Amino acid sequence: MSGTQSPAEVRGADLVEETPQEAAAARKPWVNALVVAASVGLALFQLATAVFGELEALSQRPIHLAFVFVIGFIVARGRLPLPLRLLAATAGVVSTVYLVTISGDLASRMGRGTPLDLTMGVLCILATLALGWVAMGPALSIIASLFLAYQFFGFWLMGPFRLARFDLSRVVSYQYLTSEGLFGIPLGVMASFVYLFLLFASLLKVSGLGNLVMDLALGLAGRSSGGPAKVAVISSAATGTITGSVVANVVSTGSITIPLMRRTGMTPRFAGAVESVASTGGSFLPPVMGTAAFLMADMTGRGYGAVVMAATIPALLYYLCLYLQVHYYAQAKGMTGLPASEIPDWRAGLKGRWHLFAALGVLVYFLVIDRATPARSVLYAIGALVVLAQLRRGTRLNWRVYVDAMVDAGKMTVSATAGCALAGVIMGVVTQTGIGLTFANMAVKLAAGNEYLLLFYVALGATLLGMGGVATVAYLIPAMIVAPVLVKSGIDLMAAHLFCLYYAMLSYITPPVALGSFAAAGISGASPLATSITSVRLGIVGFVLPFMFVKDPELLLQGDAPGIALTLAICVLGVFGFALAFEGWMRGRLTIVERAVALIGAVLVLIVPGDTPTTAGAVLVAALMVWRYVASRRAPQPVRGF
Repeated sequence: MSGTQSPAEVRGADLVEETPQEAAAARKPWVNALVVAASVGLALFQLATAVFGELEALSQRPIHLAFVFVIGFIVARGRLPLPLRLLAATAGVVSTVYLVTISGDLASRMGRGTPLDLTMGVLCILATLALGWVAMGPALSIIASLFLAYQFFGFWLMGPFRLARFDLSRVVSYQYLTSEGLFGIPLGVMASFVYLFLLFASLLKVSGLGNLVMDLALGLAGRSSGGPAKVAVISSAATGTITGSVVANVVSTGSITIPLMRRTGMTPRFAGAVESVASTGGSFLPPVMGTAAFLMADMTGRGYGAVVMAATIPALLYYLCLYLQVHYYAQAKGMTGLPASEIPDWRAGLKGRWHLFAALGVLVYFLVIDRATPARSVLYAIGALVVLAQLRRGTRLNWRVYVDAMVDAGKMTVSATAGCALAGVIMGVVTQTGIGLTFANMAVKLAAGNEYLLLFYVALGATLLGMGGVATVAYLIPAMIVAPVLVKSGIDLMAAHLFCLYYAMLSYITPPVALGSFAAAGISGASPLATSITSVRLGIVGFVLPFMFVKDPELLLQGDAPGIALTLAICVLGVFGFALAFEGWMRGRLTIVERAVALIGAVLVLIVPGDTPTTAGAVLVAALMVWRYVASRRAPQPVRGF
């Protein structure tokens, strides 16, 4: 999902420098009024269909996209002059509204559109490509265009990638007149309930709960050694699990935490890396996670509650490793926390707004325990938040605040919707041409029966696709093409899809194009490449765990309780091993030999397959930790708050 903006917003339109003429146009009352009207209309439409039932797919999805065309082309200033953007918005709205009007007659068309249908389809596809370009940058629009070009001209190729001829009518009809292309599953998820999560996130923000989370994190960890970095870990995790957006999380929390980390002595590179890794983890930290996770629930058919349960332990191990590295780094550098005078009075904030947390409880209850649909769950949470906010004078919201939240949610949804629509275009090409099977067969052939090599190819593909800025695409393509092959090889369905999801999200901290790390580097003033390299070190467990949980389903809470507990304990030792090896500190500075032992133990536990290496690694790390404790008792060194 996309937080306060989309996962690609680091190159989004709001960050594009606008011309004086564009700035003047933006100040025109009718321009702002149009954005407000479209945003409020979108919110009311989504709430109404959540309450009274969704429309048919080829009505619900085009109507959602029509509102987004208006919002997106108006707020995306700087890339195109206003008249061109209004023209593109008009083309998008007309083509989507037309589809809604004919949706009841599509069965009689037998899969072939009339000339007017095809004209409107071409307009809709072009408007969607343009929306992606202005809202997110050119990368994904170019990728989608290349897929379409391949479908038209693939018959010129030779070998396994040669295609039959596809004429314009056949391609446009499939993309525009069915729910398999542009209006496919990705846009369906966005139009069904992801927008409602964005609206919920906006309401949380205007209610003041977001600021309270930051104050609570400062109160809990701000005064400990390396306090600001720990605050970044806690606040980014808490914020990210609701918003699900990496870059938006970096920008919103990092603007506070990164300067604080710099003040306590952390290098710009390390400070930026901490924030980017913490924000990335929010996208696979339950209970909400992100858009890709909702797509995963839909594609696996297991339900969102099952996805949440499976993702819990890996996400906690990810954050444990980051927290430990921050803690040991701060202790090794002799860093202190923030002075008491700079810690906000979080108790007063909690006293005035504690009741708003019940809305989050409602969301978790219906998502995980009651196993209600995501749309129903977030609808109840929104209703609970509105009611709870009115209970106390200090949290009451007037109608202007609700309108502001709707406008904020409308702007948030632009890049996410554009990304989902373009992902649908790509999926349509893959499905209609059957190229997915070709890619899958090629991956299997290259792996030559080696399951780990096949997993490596999947990880590489998801990471490269994620560098385009939209995690939904990075997850969907491997999930469609290779996940079925992984399942056939004996890997659990949930593990195969979660594997794809992890590497799609980790692309935000993986060089050379690490959008999350780059956004953090922009705040810290560090080198973007250096920040992303440090991010990989801090987030190392995230790269390792997917290979573990495809072999150890206990990490996904599958199996009996003793087996799950044992696997978790061993993995915790592996996490400690990486933290000790990378930071070189535990109750005193570690020697080179001790760091080597920690690294070897971590690798044996978390990377090398087999029970014997895992046991040996766990014993090594446990013995080292006991040794460090005994050695520190003999020669005490300053141990600062954990």
